[in-house]
Amino acid sequence: MVSEPEEMRAVRALMAQCRAELAAEGVAHGDPALGAMVETPAAALTADALARESAFFSIGTNDLTQYVMAADRTNARVARLNRAEHPAALAAVRLACEAGARAGVPVTICGEAAARPDLIPVYVGMGAGELSMSASSIPMAKKCIVAI
Repeated sequence: MVSEPEEMRAVRALMAQCRAELAAEGVAHGDPALGAMVETPAAALTADALARESAFFSIGTNDLTQYVMAADRTNARVARLNRAEHPAALAAVRLACEAGARAGVPVTICGEAAARPDLIPVYVGMGAGELSMSASSIPMAKKCIVAI
């Protein structure tokens, strides 16, 4: 969960430090891709800048919707506001998808909304290349995607 590109640069510096330490110890290691979880309004609104620092985006619809709507999804008094199909929540997802497309950064939709038959065509239409969901939701999602 990031809010600004500086956080990505800080993590990249820590990863470089860890790789240097491992190399100094003679420990084999890789160089994992660094991506951003787009789960805050700040991340969605600055997605172009985050995309320049990221190998991929994962849009966490549960948290992003909660923070966009300023409604705690565990609070029964305001939970009705926490709707992934709300125009504001969809606008935040669209910002991240469009920024990812401009930068050539792959975008995955994560969270419960990724498996919703009504939202799958919307997310795919926005440019999301992957949907992360439970295995039991995959057959239904395939039907939705084939119908697009």
